[in-house]
Amino acid sequence: MMKRIFSYWDKFWQEWVRLVLFFSILFLLERILFFCFYSEYVPNDRGEVSKALFLGTRMSLMTLLIPSLLGAVIVLFPSGEKLRNYFVYLCLPVMILLFLGRFPYYNNFQSNYNSNLFEGINENIFSLLVSIGSWDTWLTIVVAGFVLFVFDYKIWILINQIPRMDFSNKNPFLRILSLLIVVGLFLLCRYGGAFSSGDRLRWENIAQTSSEFLNETILDEVQALIRAKAQYKAAHNSIQLKLDSTQMIKYGKLINSKESINSNQIDSYLLRKAGGAKIPKPQHIFLIIGESYGKWPLLDKYNNWHLADGMGSINDLPNTAQINNILPVGSFTHYAVVGMTSGILGLQEAATYLPESYSGAFQTAIAPQMEKLGYQTHFWYGGPGSWHQVEKYTIAQGFNEFHGSGQMGIKSDNAWGIKDQEFFDYILGAVPETTTTFHMILPTANHPPFSIDVKKEGFDQERLKGALPVELQNDQKLINRLGHFWYADREIKRFITVMKEKYPDSLFIVVGDHGTRTEMESLLTMWERETVPLIIHGPGIRKEMFPAGNVGNQIQIIPTLIELLAPKGEEYYSLMPSLTEKSEEGASYQYWIVNGEMGNRLTGKSEKFVTYGEVGKRNKEKEEALISFSWWRLNRGKYW
Repeated sequence: MMKRIFSYWDKFWQEWVRLVLFFSILFLLERILFFCFYSEYVPNDRGEVSKALFLGTRMSLMTLLIPSLLGAVIVLFPSGEKLRNYFVYLCLPVMILLFLGRFPYYNNFQSNYNSNLFEGINENIFSLLVSIGSWDTWLTIVVAGFVLFVFDYKIWILINQIPRMDFSNKNPFLRILSLLIVVGLFLLCRYGGAFSSGDRLRWENIAQTSSEFLNETILDEVQALIRAKAQYKAAHNSIQLKLDSTQMIKYGKLINSKESINSNQIDSYLLRKAGGAKIPKPQHIFLIIGESYGKWPLLDKYNNWHLADGMGSINDLPNTAQINNILPVGSFTHYAVVGMTSGILGLQEAATYLPESYSGAFQTAIAPQMEKLGYQTHFWYGGPGSWHQVEKYTIAQGFNEFHGSGQMGIKSDNAWGIKDQEFFDYILGAVPETTTTFHMILPTANHPPFSIDVKKEGFDQERLKGALPVELQNDQKLINRLGHFWYADREIKRFITVMKEKYPDSLFIVVGDHGTRTEMESLLTMWERETVPLIIHGPGIRKEMFPAGNVGNQIQIIPTLIELLAPKGEEYYSLMPSLTEKSEEGASYQYWIVNGEMGNRLTGKSEKFVTYGEVGKRNKEKEEALISFSWWRLNRGKYW
């Protein structure tokens, strides 16, 4: 009996060591391969690179603990070795799929898997798949997956050929040694290369090198998914757990400086009164939300790239103002839509799926407040109305009409929508001559899979190549993406120019939906990468209307519009002040900004940027108030 037990033990622990070795080698080779594909981000410091590989191998020990143990246990069953091989062959496609998925994910977010994965979980699946790339990109992925599987299979064959040792007649000391090996290896796997939890490497402390790229590669795909889920869950739970009626009242007084109010209704704290119209009332107002329309191409230091000549020329016109320090509501387009439609911070929740979004338009929503000022409200989207239920959502939030690609009857250019040129041409022909209208417009062209032939559209690739840093001049994929920014910018400018000819008194507001997403993001500062332009153009607009050094958030477009147009004393509702007033801080779920400095609320990292006037001071309690009010309104309603 004991001999049989020892036989099982010897088979188990040797197979387990073999599987730990195999999976460790695969994770190490994956990291090296990832380094090769993103070599421009890898620092020249070999010590830093070696450190990242070593720490990554430690981290992956936690990932491989369960599959390696399962594989070792399977060997103990009848026909165990064959079953163990099948188990390994099932593990490999999962590992390969997660590994290959990191490439398009990193291209979009410059990160391993993070909470953005769960924020975008309700995206149209087909659109997400198409956004990764064209069919030849998918073919490359399939071929790469097959090649990796064959390569991993060959490694397993080699590992599996390591001789098994027979301990049946050996000294008992060797069995004790094998037990120590198993216990030690288990602890190393359990605690990520350490023998106790105190020395454990966690995703919270992966910032062990000076390179953000290397730090992200310390996490393998599974550990990154664990981080993503933990971040998402902890963030939302942390808001919920600390809120009660007492805290909400305190936050309400802080938001609008109304010390005398002790209401149990959110809207009581958001009521404001207009200071009086500042411009002539335009017949038509157009709020254009530029897809992936980041700020950096409009900065002076990138003028010779000629990516934003269109809006750059609008910005130079009289009757134009640009507010430079504007945070997007979130990192996805639908957060911008939620914020600028409802007037509430989206908090990286899929608000278009929450019941409260359909219980009636929020008091802070833009459409009913514009309708109160005499405007018929229209929402225009270059894609289908089913995207994030945007049609149902905008109508529920008070828009009179929704127009998507389906209603326009224009063939889509790709899974996301129609070309901007066709989209804007349709709107140009649809704006009524006699009605007073407000239009929120969301084009789609500057979005993966970047399927427009921008060279055919007139994009000068050679001129851009001459302006790019040397290391980027041969990156055709990047050049194509930048070409789509150029195309989107050109079409917005063309729309404004033509519409002004038809209706000279029109008011135009152009804002980016979220920060930029390009493979050169690591070259940009946080301020350049994450903030979005806000340009206001129309009769009566003057730069002096907006205090110098103002900072803010996309949702402040709503009170800004009302303060520009509404008569004195007109009541309206807003979470944040108008940008025509002094606005000292901007906040989103992820970032904060004051004059001269901005930071990431989740990581604690901050950066200073060049500014004019007095440098601002962060108000953490005000940020928490804005976020808490938004969370409560989206999840629990208007009362507490």
